[in-house]
Amino acid sequence: FGDWFNVEMQVTVDAGLVHRLVYYASRLYVDQLQAGQEYVELRPVATICLLSKNLFGKRGQCHNHFALTDATSGKRLDNGVEVHTLELLKYNLKIGDIHRASKIEK
Repeated sequence: FGDWFNVEMQVTVDAGLVHRLVYYASRLYVDQLQAGQEYVELRPVATICLLSKNLFGKRGQCHNHFALTDATSGKRLDNGVEVHTLELLKYNLKIGDIHRASKIEK
């Protein structure tokens, strides 16, 4: 078995969207185990949300990646739960820049 994903597209950004994205990712992680299973059997999960509206204002990057990371050192706890948002209004890659674009931009 590999990683688990929740992928969705949103045409509106409601007040509870961020909470819902975290909830879905957390449920996907927790629901993998049955009583008696070992925690090492947990597979990484990611919620990926494609947004037709901006969630974090008009400025900033198109792709936001949230994970369990220490706020001071930046040290990552693990790769268990991630939330990715892609704000499509901020996507402005030009055809001549595709060869040097990141995987997420492509």
